[in-house]
Amino acid sequence: MRVSDSVIFQNATQNTQAAESAVQRATEVASTGLKVQTPSDAPSAAGLIVTYSMQSSRYTAIASGAQAASSELSAASSALNDISTQLSQAKQLAMEYASSGTSQQSAAGVTQANSILSQILADLNTSFGNRYLFGGTLDGAPPFDAAGNYQGNASVRQVEIAPGVYEPSSVDTSTSILGSGGGTNVVTALQSLSTAIASNDPTQVQAVISSLDASINQVAGASAQAGVSMSTFNSAVTTATQTASNYTKATSNLSDADVVASSIALQAAQTALQASLSATAQSFKLSLVDYLPSERGGDEGRRATGSGDGVPGGGARGGDPGPAPAARWRRPARPHRHPARARARLS
Repeated sequence: MRVSDSVIFQNATQNTQAAESAVQRATEVASTGLKVQTPSDAPSAAGLIVTYSMQSSRYTAIASGAQAASSELSAASSALNDISTQLSQAKQLAMEYASSGTSQQSAAGVTQANSILSQILADLNTSFGNRYLFGGTLDGAPPFDAAGNYQGNASVRQVEIAPGVYEPSSVDTSTSILGSGGGTNVVTALQSLSTAIASNDPTQVQAVISSLDASINQVAGASAQAGVSMSTFNSAVTTATQTASNYTKATSNLSDADVVASSIALQAAQTALQASLSATAQSFKLSLVDYLPSERGGDEGRRATGSGDGVPGGGARGGDPGPAPAARWRRPARPHRHPARARARLS
């Protein structure tokens, strides 16, 4: 079965287009360094790339939030440590005035007690960045005014340390400072100390000492909780950072192309394209003469049919007999002899 020129051309075109597409694809991979650029390149890998990228971004955000929370708690912990120091000084002052007191000493004691209260209020108004650390979720303004009135709320901010897992990221001021739930109000205890010293009444001063002890314990508990939360956040930062890195590497393994392999693939695709173009050109080097009968075969065909175009008695198209075929020499036939006469002659 003869293959027509149109079939040859169609096959050659398809092969060349496929080779060109392979070169284009290999060039894109080699130039961008990405072996998966669109979902059609590798549907399953593309889906995993999207999933891994989202997970990497989420864990990166978790690490960032946990790091910020740890830094804020560090600042809050420093403030709580200073409050503990100030409360210890206040207790020492109370013990001095509880044993004996004079009017002259009382004035100095009141001044000292008020100074301690002012320092503690300054610590309670500590800010980190643009956030006040002891105001609960109302952290846009100082939580305590000059008179010691609380302007914040009882809420505690929480930060994600793992997908769906949260850890307190602020000090519970309502419990540790204001004494909610049966505790002692630290600010009130210091104000009571100042009033008791001003009254020059050792008994009244003695009554404040127990409140100061409770205040010291509350602040120490808040400081310990801040330390535990800081450790938790630091661990979360390490874990989330490593997990995000793992997802990033997995994404890179799926999407990034190997430099050496992509270069080899590009060279192979270019070689295949050149081979396809060469084969196509070679197949179309044959001219129409290569498809016509040979000169000898054509003459014999015309002598056999008596025509040049398949028309009996005619040569050229249109009934023209064309030139007469050249005469061919034949050997003369020998005369026929009867067998009986031949035998008689021999006898």
